[in-house]
Amino acid sequence: MFKDQKRVDAGDQDELFKISKRKLPPAERVRMLQEKLYCKAKQERDYKFYILYDKMVIPYMLQEAYRRVKANDGSPGIDGESFTDIEKHGLEKYLLALGEELRKRTYQPEAVKRKWIDKGNGETRPLGIPTIKDRVAQTVCKMIIEPIYEADFEDSSYG
Repeated sequence: MFKDQKRVDAGDQDELFKISKRKLPPAERVRMLQEKLYCKAKQERDYKFYILYDKMVIPYMLQEAYRRVKANDGSPGIDGESFTDIEKHGLEKYLLALGEELRKRTYQPEAVKRKWIDKGNGETRPLGIPTIKDRVAQTVCKMIIEPIYEADFEDSSYG
């Protein structure tokens, strides 16, 4: 037995079995996948991750990506579709359609809405606002590749 591991009696085993059978929330499942990717990249520095695209269509990945995009509370993109519109017409249907586009590799990003923001010195700077669909696709991609690149950074690195 490991140093910190405690012996589990039969009653505790039943409780642990019930916990393990419970469905984990999407955020926890994403964290577990990211941890696996990170550990693989950290342990085998020369390992090439050839097939990651299939991870983008996993329903819990899309759900968590949508949740993260919505948490930023951004404005609609060029299509004018808001979070309220998406949820009114069915979030599950929306994510399934996006997942299907990604799976079939027919997904095409939309044009980016352009806004000009005033700077303090009297000038303006451009701001691009992608559609919610594009932000979800970008976020799910980021959630997959981030732990792989993170493994290459030094412990003292920041960025």
